[in-house]
Parts: sequence; C-alpha cells; structure tokens
Amino acid sequence: MLPAGCKPVGRAVEARGRVRFPLPSSRILFRKESGPVITEETTVLEVVRKYPEARRVFGAYNLRYGTCITCGSLFYTVEELATSWGIPPEDLLADLRRAAASRGRPDRR
Repeated sequence: MLPAGCKPVGRAVEARGRVRFPLPSSRILFRKESGPVITEETTVLEVVRKYPEARRVFGAYNLRYGTCITCGSLFYTVEELATSWGIPPEDLLADLRRAAASRGRPDRR
C-alpha cells in the first residue's frame, strides 16, 4: 500500500492496495541474436567456446594441412590464425560463420 499522497510512478500499477511492477515482455527478455558474431578480431578460443559447431571447420582444415592448426593458437585471432597458415581470412570466416549459423540443425550430407 502506498503512503498517503503518493502515486505509482512510471509503469507501476496499484492494485488491491499493493504496488505492482509489470514484467518486461518476452521480446525483451528473450531477444534472439541476429546471427553468429564472428569477426577477424574474435579469438579462436572464443569461437570454439561459443560455437561448438566450429570444431568441424577446424577439423577439416586440420585434415587439409595434416596437423592441428589450432594447437598453440587458441589465443590468436581468426585473422592471425588464417594468415599464419596461408588461409585466406575471408574463407575461414565464411566457413566458421556458416557452421555457427547451422547451430541446432541436423547435418545435411
């Protein structure tokens, strides 16, 4: 109950002698991400932690180069990793973003 002479402020509503604040809509609480946010500045570790699907991409590059390209490179940015192995950074980024966007979808082969 509000003290005498006071009114609810903002979105607060007085009902049955109590002040209630409405909950925010689910659009605010559960905003969907617009898509994977992987940039040239993102570290390899951040990519692997946030998008486990990216491990397949790194695995494919491991097979192509015959060694683990991420071993010892977890703190490199995606761009640094790509240039150190002679991979065009745009290609690696495109592959990682494609894998991250497929999150939760079955693999199509």
